[in-house]
Amino acid sequence: MDTNITYYVEVTTISNCSSVSRTPVNIVVHSTPISPVIAGSQEICSGNSVALVATAPGGTYYWYDTLTGGTPIFIGDHFITPVLTKSKTYYVEVKSEELCFSVSRTPVKITVNEIPISPVVVGADSICARTSATLKATAPGGIYKWYDTPAGGFPIYTGNEYHSDVLTETRTYYVEAISEANCVSSSRTPVTVTVSIVDALFSATPSSGTAPLTVDFINTSKGAITYYWNLQDNFESTLKNVSHVFSSDGQGGIYEVMLIATNSFGCKDTMSMRIAVNPFSKLIIPNIFTPNGDGVNDIFTLGSTGVTALNAQLFDRWGLKLFEWNTVHGGWDGRTTSGGEASEGTYYYIIIASGVDGQEYKLNGHLTLIR
Repeated sequence: MDTNITYYVEVTTISNCSSVSRTPVNIVVHSTPISPVIAGSQEICSGNSVALVATAPGGTYYWYDTLTGGTPIFIGDHFITPVLTKSKTYYVEVKSEELCFSVSRTPVKITVNEIPISPVVVGADSICARTSATLKATAPGGIYKWYDTPAGGFPIYTGNEYHSDVLTETRTYYVEAISEANCVSSSRTPVTVTVSIVDALFSATPSSGTAPLTVDFINTSKGAITYYWNLQDNFESTLKNVSHVFSSDGQGGIYEVMLIATNSFGCKDTMSMRIAVNPFSKLIIPNIFTPNGDGVNDIFTLGSTGVTALNAQLFDRWGLKLFEWNTVHGGWDGRTTSGGEASEGTYYYIIIASGVDGQEYKLNGHLTLIR
């Protein structure tokens, strides 16, 4: 029956007498409501619930977990599921104001996607100060987001391989995985990057002076176990503390001193300092020499420091010049310019020289030759 209709009824007695009139009975046929329309997300991540909303055709909604029969698990247009860990189908039917039910229940399947496991991270967990760490998430796949907080906050990088900033102290990073279904791992994987610190430090006493300058270097490095010194003056050492004489030739100059300190992890740090050495000159003239061929004191030479130019002349007692040289390291072997041996006795010298410090020397005196 799909339209309204009126029926009539009369009564007839045993004596075959009928009622004066027939009583009408009106049958009103109401339309069967259409099956409900469902709104709401039908795909969630494991461990979550979902809100389902019946939006049409209106009336009272009954929710079930079976297609037919059963007892309603909820009555109303807004149904919030319990927390789900696997996919599940719910069903809803509607009852109109005329108490008519929809012909069938509308199914709604909730697809539950798995939560990805927390990422596995590989990479350098110990680095030297003032370097960066490379961290790589290798499982379970998907999208990786890196944070500097264990929860909340904003990602500092998105991708499977994260290169940290240059670090000067130990720091912990956190990474989470996001699956293709946009499900986030239940926890962030922490990874602590330990920064190994070594500081190269030293002091110099004195740090400047006149040549030849003896300087003591006191090593105050922190965290180091081995040391390497380079003093630019053709001097190297692996001792902790060193002492060195700069510019023993009196020339002076600026010397770059470098210390490299290394710790047990192989991390290095370098400190440099400049030592300023002022030039200095000195001239020493012996007063006797013995050119007898025994290899001892056979040459009349001048002891000098920081002397850059020198002229020396030798004369006998009558003023005759016997020998002359024009080099700092020259000398007289006790022979005349003709090659003959000079006799024992007293000779006279005149020496003119210049020093690196600007000192000018004009010296004369007597020299004794003994064979």
